[in-house]
Amino acid sequence: NQMVKKLRGHASRVSSVLFMPGNERILSAAYDHYAKLWNISKYEEMLVLGGRVLKGHRDSVLGAAFSPD
Repeated sequence: NQMVKKLRGHASRVSSVLFMPGNERILSAAYDHYAKLWNISKYEEMLVLGGRVLKGHRDSVLGAAFSPD
Protein backbone atom coordinates (compact mmCIF):
# COMPACT_ATOMS: atom_id res chain seq x y z
CA ASN A 1 0.00 0.00 0.00
CA GLN A 2 1.91 2.98 -1.31
CA MET A 3 0.70 6.43 -2.29
CA VAL A 4 0.81 6.73 -6.09
CA LYS A 5 -0.12 10.39 -6.46
CA LYS A 6 -1.43 13.18 -4.26
CA LEU A 7 -4.25 15.19 -5.83
CA ARG A 8 -3.95 18.83 -4.81
CA GLY A 9 -6.70 21.38 -5.16
CA HIS A 10 -8.86 21.58 -2.06
CA ALA A 11 -8.16 24.48 0.30
CA SER A 12 -9.25 22.50 3.35
CA ARG A 13 -9.65 18.94 4.64
CA VAL A 14 -11.29 16.41 2.35
CA SER A 15 -14.31 14.78 3.98
CA SER A 16 -15.27 12.20 1.33
CA VAL A 17 -13.75 10.49 -1.72
CA LEU A 18 -15.56 8.18 -4.15
CA PHE A 19 -14.34 6.25 -7.18
CA MET A 20 -16.76 6.47 -10.12
CA PRO A 21 -17.81 2.91 -11.05
CA GLY A 22 -16.28 1.72 -14.33
CA ASN A 23 -14.46 4.97 -14.96
CA GLU A 24 -11.20 6.79 -14.28
CA ARG A 25 -12.74 9.48 -12.14
CA ILE A 26 -12.85 10.39 -8.48
CA LEU A 27 -15.33 12.67 -6.74
CA SER A 28 -14.09 14.47 -3.65
CA ALA A 29 -15.96 16.64 -1.14
CA ALA A 30 -14.27 18.97 1.32
CA TYR A 31 -14.61 21.49 4.10
CA ASP A 32 -13.67 24.25 1.62
CA HIS A 33 -17.32 24.21 0.37
CA TYR A 34 -16.46 22.42 -2.88
CA ALA A 35 -16.93 19.05 -4.54
CA LYS A 36 -14.43 18.24 -7.28
CA LEU A 37 -14.39 15.68 -10.06
CA TRP A 38 -10.91 14.39 -10.89
CA ASN A 39 -9.45 12.53 -13.88
CA ILE A 40 -7.15 9.98 -12.23
CA SER A 41 -5.32 8.99 -15.41
CA LYS A 42 -4.16 12.62 -15.89
CA TYR A 43 -4.16 13.56 -12.17
CA GLU A 44 -6.11 16.76 -12.78
CA GLU A 45 -9.37 18.46 -11.85
CA MET A 46 -12.12 18.05 -14.42
CA LEU A 47 -14.94 19.95 -12.72
CA VAL A 48 -15.33 22.07 -9.59
CA LEU A 49 -18.75 22.22 -7.96
CA GLY A 50 -19.53 24.66 -5.22
CA GLY A 51 -20.64 28.08 -4.14
CA ARG A 52 -22.76 29.56 -6.92
CA VAL A 53 -22.80 26.37 -9.03
CA LEU A 54 -24.74 24.24 -6.56
CA LYS A 55 -27.21 26.34 -4.58
CA GLY A 56 -27.13 25.78 -0.86
CA HIS A 57 -23.46 24.86 -0.53
CA ARG A 58 -22.42 27.81 1.56
CA ASP A 59 -20.71 25.59 4.11
CA SER A 60 -18.60 22.43 4.17
CA VAL A 61 -19.48 19.62 1.75
CA LEU A 62 -19.37 16.50 3.89
CA GLY A 63 -20.32 13.86 1.35
CA ALA A 64 -21.07 13.16 -2.29
CA ALA A 65 -22.41 10.28 -4.36
CA PHE A 66 -22.77 9.13 -7.96
CA SER A 67 -26.16 8.40 -9.51
CA PRO A 68 -26.67 6.26 -12.63
CA ASP A 69 -29.08 8.85 -14.02
